[in-house]
Amino acid sequence: MKWFLKTTSAFLLTTFLVGTFAIGLSSAQVFAAPAYTINYQGKLTDSTGLAVANGTYQMQFKLYTQASGGTAVWTETRSGVNEVTVSNGLFSV
Repeated sequence: MKWFLKTTSAFLLTTFLVGTFAIGLSSAQVFAAPAYTINYQGKLTDSTGLAVANGTYQMQFKLYTQASGGTAVWTETRSGVNEVTVSNGLFSV
C-alpha cells in the first residue's frame, strides 16, 4: 500500500507541476512587432476632375506634423518597378 501511495503522490505532484507550467505558458503575454505600414486608397484625377487613364504612375506620399505648413516626418516615393497601378482613376497602396 505504501508503494501505491508513493507512486500516486509522485504522479499527482508531476501532474500538478506540468499543469502549472502549461498554465503559466498559456497566460504569458506575447507582443508582436508593429507593422509600420499604412494602407491608402485614392482616386487620381486630372485638372477637370476626370479619372486619369489606366496605367502606372509615379507617386510620392508624405505625412506632415500638422494639416497645413508642417514638416514632413515621413516620405515614400513609388517609382520604377514600384509605380502605382491606376484603374479607372482608383489606386491602392
